[in-house]
Amino acid sequence: MPWAGSSEEESGDSLLDVGYTRGVETGAAGDTEALFEWFFLLDHLDYYALLAIPYDASDGEVQEAFHTFADAFHPDGHVGRSTEERDALEAIFKRGNEAYGVLSDPSLRSEYDRLRHKASIRPSRLAPRLSSTLPPK
Repeated sequence: MPWAGSSEEESGDSLLDVGYTRGVETGAAGDTEALFEWFFLLDHLDYYALLAIPYDASDGEVQEAFHTFADAFHPDGHVGRSTEERDALEAIFKRGNEAYGVLSDPSLRSEYDRLRHKASIRPSRLAPRLSSTLPPK
């Protein structure tokens, strides 16, 4: 099943393949480029695409996808990176945490889906409600 925003006809590296499999999580050669691709495209990804899940993903699929995402992008797993790389990782991880907070809460997810259909991939109206549902840092 394709993830949100993709089609089965697409070929080549998707953004998610670049991040998840081309070394962001492993520190492989070339991963800095993949990391910055993620960073520069953050504002163009909806929460489903960010977590690489379909729009009809179950609660369990959302949770599993977030754990995979967190394994790849949590800043604590990237000790020794440059300041710029750590800043990019932090921004990506925060956005993934935000996506998980919305998609794992049924009322926020419902409102997000409604607003997403109006072309708002990161609705600012959800921010006050979201901040009260996220765990403390």
